[in-house]
Amino acid sequence: MKKFLYVMTAALITLTTAAAQAENWVEIASTADGDIKQYLDVDSIERHLGTVTLTRVLEYKPSELRKVNGVPYRSKRIQTEFECDSRAMRQKYFSWHSASKGKGVLIEDGSTVEWEIDSFDEFTLPLWKMACE
Repeated sequence: MKKFLYVMTAALITLTTAAAQAENWVEIASTADGDIKQYLDVDSIERHLGTVTLTRVLEYKPSELRKVNGVPYRSKRIQTEFECDSRAMRQKYFSWHSASKGKGVLIEDGSTVEWEIDSFDEFTLPLWKMACE
């Protein structure tokens, strides 16, 4: 009986931990040819005093054509921060990965401390609109 309770408790802890770490990815943009798709983890959105932070992933196909430090990657995970009133944006953290949705082997990572003003592109403008309008 004790062994059964131990197994059930361990299973419950595992399921709870997995649910807490679950990501809710939604495709929000892509290139016309579909070679690059952007996904947003809608559960990652945090708002605080006019600033919005969120996590997104750019997924690339075919992955063998894209390399960082000579190593092919499939996705780039980015934590983006917007300062809504000034239309400023920065990539707080970014990492390149060997698999989809920022999974697999971490190939390289980095961060940006500088804010960029009004420098949106086809992927960041929809994010800013969602976060700030």
